[in-house]
Amino acid sequence: MSSLCAIFPVLRDAATAMQFWNIYRNGFLHQATLSTCTRTSATLPVGWLTHDIADAIQIKSDSSFCVHPVLFSETIVREIEKDSAVFAGVAAGAPALATVANLDPVTIC
Repeated sequence: MSSLCAIFPVLRDAATAMQFWNIYRNGFLHQATLSTCTRTSATLPVGWLTHDIADAIQIKSDSSFCVHPVLFSETIVREIEKDSAVFAGVAAGAPALATVANLDPVTIC
């Protein structure tokens, strides 16, 4: 979570970053919706997607998260471009990237 906080300082600590992660990454990417609770049923703050904010992420006074999807993705792409060798899995110490097996084509008779 420290890397996420470094990229988005508005996520001021690991606990806030974990809430954000659970709402957006675990919810949106896995369920095609924003999560409202964790696997342990802990309630999460509300998450919003909007183009009406000036920052990639804003935290409102009610602790809800607002994400500007374009600004968020542009920020992430800039981070990847800064150190693309790590993201490509070719830098020393970088984790191996997942691969897709090449299988022989299936012939349907």
